[in-house]
Amino acid sequence: MAHFSNGAKFLGWTVTGETVAGTYSETLLLPGATTLTTDSASFSGTISGSSVTLTFSHGFGSTVSGELVGETLSLSIPQTDGTLQVEVYRPGTTADYNAGVQAVQASAAQLQQESASNASVAAEQAASAAAAAAAEQQISRDQQAEQNAITALAQDAVFVDDLSRLADDVKTTAADLAQTRTDAKAGGGDNCTNASSTVYNDAATTVYNDAQTTVYNDVSTTLMNDIGLAQRDIEDLKRADLQLATDGVAASGDAASSISAAQSAIAAAKTTANSAVDVVNKAVASAYAVANSIATGPCAGMGPGDVPTPVAHI
Repeated sequence: MAHFSNGAKFLGWTVTGETVAGTYSETLLLPGATTLTTDSASFSGTISGSSVTLTFSHGFGSTVSGELVGETLSLSIPQTDGTLQVEVYRPGTTADYNAGVQAVQASAAQLQQESASNASVAAEQAASAAAAAAAEQQISRDQQAEQNAITALAQDAVFVDDLSRLADDVKTTAADLAQTRTDAKAGGGDNCTNASSTVYNDAATTVYNDAQTTVYNDVSTTLMNDIGLAQRDIEDLKRADLQLATDGVAASGDAASSISAAQSAIAAAKTTANSAVDVVNKAVASAYAVANSIATGPCAGMGPGDVPTPVAHI
């Protein structure tokens, strides 16, 4: 029997004259492995003096030579690199071999436990690293979302074009009111045509539509749609900052100032728009008053009548 730090080998033979025959068993824990490798083979051979030659059914390179001195057998085992490694066998029993196997089994079990523990630690470390990387990526995405919201808000909270168009339409209303007054200077006209048609339409159609259609759409549709877009941008930015707070990251220093600037721009746009609404509402009332002022005498009842409901503030 041969003992090794990583296992045991056992030769059981019967000697007849110079002839031997028997069986071979081994249990080894190979380098880097956590499970045992076992093998067995039959062999035959010869003993001549102290020289021994054994031929195995497989393994060992089939035929090996050795030396038997007393009860000690030394076998020269060929290695894969071409060298020979001497294995020393001494008398032993099956119980001795089993004890050697149990010892290496214990080593294998310990290695398996250590391997499992190392794998668990490695898995935890990998999971922790993956979670940290995912968190960093999420923070990066959330910071980019905040920057996108700041950029969108800066672009959308600008109402110069809307207010410029509104100012032009207010000027048109003023011009149409002036035309109403000019036309009214001719009085009711022949057969009250001026009162019932020209000046009537100046007030009830042209100036009225300036206010109730054009300016109304400027304010309640175009401007309010753009204000609504800016307000949604504000909410998007607030949500982005809340997400960053959840991530444990401070919001950009530009976030609060961007929201404040946008809210101020919205308030200013509404104030300007409402002032324009007041101007055109007054223009409608004036146009109706002018038209009604010439619908008297024979032209009585030919004016536009009561002033319509004014355009509401936003």
